[in-house]
Parts: sequence; structure tokens; C-alpha cells
Amino acid sequence: MNLEIKEPRFGLDRVAAMMDALADPSRLVILQSLLEGPRCVEELAGRLALAASTVSFHLKKLEKAGLVSRTRAQYYAVYAVRTDDLDWTLRDLLSFEDPERKARAARAARMREQVRRAFLRGGRLVQMPVQQQKRRILLEEMAAVFPAGVPIPEKEVDALLHRFHEDHCLLRRLLVDEGFLGRAAGTYWLIPRTGSPGHGVPAGPMMPGAPPATKIPRPSPGCESGDSDTDTGGREGMAEVEATGLVSGGRPGRQEVGRASSPRSSRVPDASARSGRRKEATDMDRKRALKQAYREMVIPAGVFQIRNLRNGRILLGGSMNLNAAFNKHRLQLNWGKHRNAALQKDWNECGESAFEFTILETITPPEDGRQITQDDVRDREKHWLKELQPYGDKGYHER
Repeated sequence: MNLEIKEPRFGLDRVAAMMDALADPSRLVILQSLLEGPRCVEELAGRLALAASTVSFHLKKLEKAGLVSRTRAQYYAVYAVRTDDLDWTLRDLLSFEDPERKARAARAARMREQVRRAFLRGGRLVQMPVQQQKRRILLEEMAAVFPAGVPIPEKEVDALLHRFHEDHCLLRRLLVDEGFLGRAAGTYWLIPRTGSPGHGVPAGPMMPGAPPATKIPRPSPGCESGDSDTDTGGREGMAEVEATGLVSGGRPGRQEVGRASSPRSSRVPDASARSGRRKEATDMDRKRALKQAYREMVIPAGVFQIRNLRNGRILLGGSMNLNAAFNKHRLQLNWGKHRNAALQKDWNECGESAFEFTILETITPPEDGRQITQDDVRDREKHWLKELQPYGDKGYHER
């Protein structure tokens, strides 16, 4: 039997008919018998102990699928196997031309074009879609500007992304989280894509235990690299920890980029090699200290407010993680997706600089050792709603 893969000559319907014809034990036995030579219906019925009508029924199925041929010999119909089709392997059959493949490709192209028209203006991002599939299409567009196989410093990454939107820190973070860019030690690189396309806003952290009415610092427009990759779940300080390993699929790895290894034949390292090892050891100590500090970090829970400095209106909220709450609201407002329409409208008209994020109260864990719960946060939020009455002209809440 020739196992060499041939060019596909069967369509999807033909392959499906062949598979269906072979999916019956009686038809397989009939084919096996026909491999010994052409036979008529009566002869096959006698050899296989089947009724002639049953054999005739199965032969018609096999003939329709193109697996057997029929000729007339006097009063009998003689059936024979089409041996040319038996030389095809399952891999050959599965290489059929899929009639839907071009249609799927056309639909994908139309969707990409629709997403570009909806969310890009003159090559600039006007809004980030919430749907992941659309977001990955835009991120793939951005990833295309990065050269393949070339490590890129963070400043150059920011410069490339700034052409799409001024919040290059968010775009950089999304590209890493969605697996388009890898990151290690302040250096980024394009991760090769092997399939069809599908790909927290970093913000200034709030210090745990901040006193009431403490203004939460916002990141500067330049987005310093030290806090540019802070997780939106309150994982301050982990940016530097994550930057030490290869990021793949949103999880930090262990592999480091750019570490030089000396040949085994080099028995006496030179001064630069010794200096590099000392620097590496220092870096490892710093990374351990950062990890330990993260484990011991207390994530504050409590009540916060977003205050419009121009008209004094406020929005109150409670959260088990005040750091994440700040990042979440800032993300939604910057991308025009905040669920409070009045606040979103004022944000769009006045700009981010007209708003102040402040902590009204941080909840202290009970002395009996009980953990803070969501009910504790709701109770304090209700207290502040009653205290400040942020309704009508005073706030963005509705009664």
C-alpha cells in the first residue's frame, strides 16, 4: 500500500459518505471478501451467511460512497473493490478541501476590519473593547509594530505604543498579559504566534493603612517603570518580581533573558564575569526581599470616594481591596465603560485631572482575630452613604 500523502482529490461530502459507509461491521466484512476478487450478490450472501437483500442494501451504500464498482455479467450484477481508493490513508482523506475554510477566513477578515473601524481613528485607539476577541484583534495590530526576535527596552516599547494611545502603560500590560509580549528585567520581546489571531490599568498604589481622607496618588503621565506593571488586584511591588522571569500566558516563569554563560572550558573567569556573578547574586537577594515584602503586605479594605473637584459631586464605594478598587474605576472611566453614566459623562467632559480618589475609612481587623468580610465593608459603606448623602447635586448616587 502506498502511504505517500497525495494531493486532496475528495471533497468534504465525499469523505463523509466514505466514512459513513465504512461505519458498519457487515459492510466491512463485504469489502474484505471483495478484496479476494469480484463477486455477485448471491455469492457474497452464501459466503457471509447473510440474506441477499441485506447484502444488496450494503453494496448500494458502498457503491454510492465510491468504494465499489458494479458491472453486469449476463443476469448477475458483479461487484468489485475500487482499489485506487483503498490506497489512500486516513491522513490523505482528512486533507480534503474544507468548503467552509475560505468562508471562515472571510468572516474573520470582515470582523477585523469592523473592529479597526470601530475602535481606531487615524491609527489611534479611541476605546478599548470589553469583549476579549475584539481586544485581542487590536492588541495583535499593536504587536505587529515590534520587530521579531529583538529584545526591546521598556522606553522603546512605550514609544512604540504611544502612537496608539497616551496610556502606553496599560497597552504594555495588556500585551504581556495576553501573551503577545514577553518581559524580563525591564526588557520586552515579541512572542512568536503559531496560530490564527484571537491577544488592570497600572496605577499608583495606595499605601496600606492610610488615614481617612488621604489622597490616593495617581500615576504620572510618564508611568514610571517601577509601578507600571502593578496588578489591578493590589499586588504592588510584584512588577519587579515578575520582571525577573519569563512571562508566558500571564504567569511569571523562572527563565531569565540575556544571562551570559561562560564555556565550560573557561576555568579562570575574567573580572567582568566575576562582577556579573556578584551583580546577579545581589539581584537575587533583592528579588527575595521583594517577594517576602509582598507576602507580608496587608491589603486594606474600606470605603473610598471619587470626588469631582469642579462641582463637588462624589461617588462612594466599598471594597475588600482599596488598591484594586482605584485601578478598576480608573480603568473603566478611561475606556468609557463605567456603569455610572453621570460620572462617566463628567469624566469625559472634565478629564481625569478634575477628579480626586480618596480613602474615607480603612477597616481594622477585629481584635478577636476574625477576618474582615464583605458584610463589614457593606456596613461601613451604608454608614458613609447616610453620613454624606451623595444624592442629586451632591453626588452620583440615586435613591
